[in-house]
Amino acid sequence: METSNRVYQLGSCIVNPLENKLICNGSEQLLQPKFIELLACLVARYPEPITREELINHVWEGNFYVGEKALTNAIWHLRKAFKELDPEQTYIETLRKTGYRVLLKPQPIDPADKEKSVGFSITAAQIRQLFVALCVISLAVMYWLFSSPSEQTNSSFVLPLNSIESVTASPGREIYPSISDDQHYLVYSWRQLGKPNNLYLRDLHFPEHPAKQLTDSPYTEGRSVFSPDANTLYYYRMASDVCEIVKLSLVNATSVVLGECSNKYAPDLDISSDGKTLAYIADHTSKSGDYVTRIKLLDLQAKQTSETVIPCNNDCETVYESVSFSPSAQRVVVTRTVKNNQKALFLIDVKTGQS
Repeated sequence: METSNRVYQLGSCIVNPLENKLICNGSEQLLQPKFIELLACLVARYPEPITREELINHVWEGNFYVGEKALTNAIWHLRKAFKELDPEQTYIETLRKTGYRVLLKPQPIDPADKEKSVGFSITAAQIRQLFVALCVISLAVMYWLFSSPSEQTNSSFVLPLNSIESVTASPGREIYPSISDDQHYLVYSWRQLGKPNNLYLRDLHFPEHPAKQLTDSPYTEGRSVFSPDANTLYYYRMASDVCEIVKLSLVNATSVVLGECSNKYAPDLDISSDGKTLAYIADHTSKSGDYVTRIKLLDLQAKQTSETVIPCNNDCETVYESVSFSPSAQRVVVTRTVKNNQKALFLIDVKTGQS
């Protein structure tokens, strides 16, 4: 069955992929989107099992370095959630040297049935949250009514900490958000179930308008950054054997490849506040033959592609995982792997390489 955005019944539980919600016997739990996506793979294959390799390929895009542990962790969390909500039933079975499968037949739910079954359900936790919210609002109103006029005039409205507005609510994974300097546009990478990642743009001044698809390729499009005037987007895209830095004009929809980024390690990029320089992580082979990374700088004002590499000084056997410019663009902050596979932040001078 197709499970990307349809609510479906599994045993005594209802799974809502759009809200990442699991509801069993009147109680509910919110699950991570990855867990819901993994469950959707198992359900779509019912009654047949699905191998670990297939799950990693689909949910973690074939990244076995991350996917091996992440898959085991996700299965554990799914079982834990089902056990807490429906302790008498087993939902997921492990098949030795094969993979996993769900034991109960999934059934799609019509929207009308969903409203009847879960539309008016409310948990004790929600009742407590509502009570607390009403108390806070009452205290705020009383303070405003009894404070002096001068205090009322000088006070400014403060957005409550729990006032979170959802910008997107589509099935699949929406990651790597990037906002233009004028806060007018949002670009993000969206992976719909069964499809590769592509970049989408939303106009934040008109949130009711649907997102506009910017790319349509077999690549996996990742993090992106806007030029200061929001006319150009820079991003990286990956395939199994290549990673490219791409310049995309948002005015005429033309794109050009500027350079190659890190394909083995996590790529990243950033643009200086003046829009003149792009920094990104690239692959490099050290003198000892080890596979490491370097931070490359790309002059965006040069007529032809002009790359330089930040000196590494005594830190040439290094793997970087993220990069961000300082406001002056004279330094970058990077995430670097240190001893015992730990991560730490380093501030690096762009000209000298001193860190």
